[in-house]
Amino acid sequence: MLISAFYNTRGGIFIVGVDDEHQLLGVSRPQGVEAGIINIIRDRLSLNIPPTIEIVSHEGRMFVVVTCPKGIQRPYWVRDHARPYVRIGSICREATNDEIRNMYIEDRGLSYESMAMPNAILDDINAEHINWYIARRVRGGPVPSSSLSELLGKLGVLTTVGSVSVPTVAGILFFGRDPQRFLPHATLRIARFLGSDMTTFLDQADIIGTIPQIIDEAEKFVNRNIRHGIRIVGFRHVNVHEYPIEAIREAITNALCHRDWGLLGSQVRVAVFDDRIFVDSPGRLPPGVTLQNIEKVRVLRNPIIAQLLYDIEYIENWGSGVPRMRRAMREYNLNPPIFDEPGPNFTVTFFGPGERFMRELEARPKWMSGLNERQVKIVEYLVEQGKITNQDYRKMFAVSSKTATNELTALMKKRLVKRQGAGRSTVYIFTPEIA
Repeated sequence: MLISAFYNTRGGIFIVGVDDEHQLLGVSRPQGVEAGIINIIRDRLSLNIPPTIEIVSHEGRMFVVVTCPKGIQRPYWVRDHARPYVRIGSICREATNDEIRNMYIEDRGLSYESMAMPNAILDDINAEHINWYIARRVRGGPVPSSSLSELLGKLGVLTTVGSVSVPTVAGILFFGRDPQRFLPHATLRIARFLGSDMTTFLDQADIIGTIPQIIDEAEKFVNRNIRHGIRIVGFRHVNVHEYPIEAIREAITNALCHRDWGLLGSQVRVAVFDDRIFVDSPGRLPPGVTLQNIEKVRVLRNPIIAQLLYDIEYIENWGSGVPRMRRAMREYNLNPPIFDEPGPNFTVTFFGPGERFMRELEARPKWMSGLNERQVKIVEYLVEQGKITNQDYRKMFAVSSKTATNELTALMKKRLVKRQGAGRSTVYIFTPEIA
């Protein structure tokens, strides 16, 4: 089972002579072990590329090292077993129907997104969604206008079954009238939980529609379920958010763009907790992409969907999403997102600022020390307008000339403003070197 599981997943190495607790025991007859492995492969497996088997000596003990590549004609079956096996982490298990289907698709040069959508017809494409796409499209060259079929064909979302043109999976996902009627797993499940676990819901939604609609609605959900405020930066009020919303949107967009659509029972999930946001996408990284090289190696599982999103600027240059997410978190003084592959999924976790967010909102800059509310408002006014007179001050706050003079003088002493002119021509201007 182990050998076939490695071939059906990403390849791997196992060593005969090491026990389950990683104790180096060795083997007494390594040549016999080697012969036994060869006989098992011959009798129970049909491999077009054999594994590499080596006898290795280490610290006076002998070991047999078997290196299995990822297969190129998957799935590989064990004789007399009903289903092929896959390796997830340290566990070998039977492959699911979706995994078996995807092995056939991937190793035969096909992509699930380009397959004909069963039972769909051309009328299941929504013309309004196409017009919206055309209006938003800023990349990808000129759009043919002669016919709907020509446009959909150029976009790669139409295929032929017999002599009939029908939408592909990508076509239904991007332009369908009701994508979830054909692909229920295209629903995005999103929730806001109380605390740091999934015990108590505060808000939740199952978001449906086309891929662009789902992205937009998911962003709105996250936006209303994270904290926002106003912070004084320098001398200006700035709207601030608990998380860089562009990074969260990027992760959600990537999840829908790059997920394995062939996993029919799995949905993209987004969970918002008190301390983090979690995005879970069905399907591991594409072949050739690892957690270590994710910023450097670019492999598209769904190139048609990626191109459509690129055309309307929902994604930027392919492969730039991870650096942008990391940069956005860094600009918010937050730790970089954590990428992981737990089991058959790919996940992104964003850890937030916690209580630091509220402390920073409540913090007053040094220049505000000792100033009353009127003086703070005047400094903000001067930042925008540049100057003010004593009379303007009195009118704005309904105070006496003496009060206005005293409070403006106090601002001068703090070197926040300076006086120009004399008598009725006197004006107070913001001091640019202090800014």
